[in-house]
Formats: sequence, structure tokens, C-alpha cells
Amino acid sequence: MDKFTIARALDEISRYIELTDPQPFRARAFEKAARAVENIDQDLDDLVASGALTSVSGIGKATAQVIEELVRTGSAQYLDELRGQFPPGIFELLRIDEALEDLIAGKARASVIREQAVAGGMRTLREDGLRKAERGVTTLEEVLRVT
Repeated sequence: MDKFTIARALDEISRYIELTDPQPFRARAFEKAARAVENIDQDLDDLVASGALTSVSGIGKATAQVIEELVRTGSAQYLDELRGQFPPGIFELLRIDEALEDLIAGKARASVIREQAVAGGMRTLREDGLRKAERGVTTLEEVLRVT
């Protein structure tokens, strides 16, 4: 597994932690480790074999354990457990742009947030449902029932 794939896995762990842990420290630790892995010049396999991962700035004991597991097995139990807590595609559903983030952080009215979301290309649940009904993925009755 190359260092960029490992960094993506660490970033994914960080995003899951942001959803589950109100304290930002653990999520930041995994983000920091991801950046450290991306910038490592040495061979990751060699660092793991020598037990020297924690000597790399930005990689602590907990993140090193996950990196070692990724290097040795190609997967990480911690990441698999986090993935199991959420439906597939959760991050695609949660993607927002900076303008929306600012409105939310500023506690703007829901109508203002909705207008910005639609202007930014998001569809309402009903609009998305109607498109799916047109394609035969669901029925119009189902869309009207749930929206």
C-alpha cells in the first residue's frame, strides 16, 4: 500500500472521528498523521519494520498502530469499525461549500441556508426523489410520502 493510499485512509478516519467525537483532538491527530505520511521520504515498509514510525513528526503512538496495520495487512480494523457505524456515502451527503459553512456557523435562518444550498447545486430531497421517480428507481407515491 503506497503512502498516499495510507494518507487517504487516515483522512477518512479523521472525518469519521469528526462525526462521532465532540473533541477535535483525535481527528486532528489523524489529519496530522496523514500529512506526515504524505511527506515521508523514507520507505514506509522500512519505517514500520524498524519501529521508527513515531520518530516521524506528526505520527503518534495511536496513529502509528493504524499505519502499521495498513502497511502490513492493507486494511485497518479501526477504520472498518468506523465505516460500519455509518451508511455508505455519508460524506457525499455531508459535503458543503465554504459559503454554506459560514451561514451555518453564523446561525443563519434555514431559508437562507436552503437558498444558498440550492444556488450551489444541491437538490432538495423532493427534487432528487422526483428525478429518481422519472428514472423508475422509486415511485411518485413514495416520493410524496417521504418528502
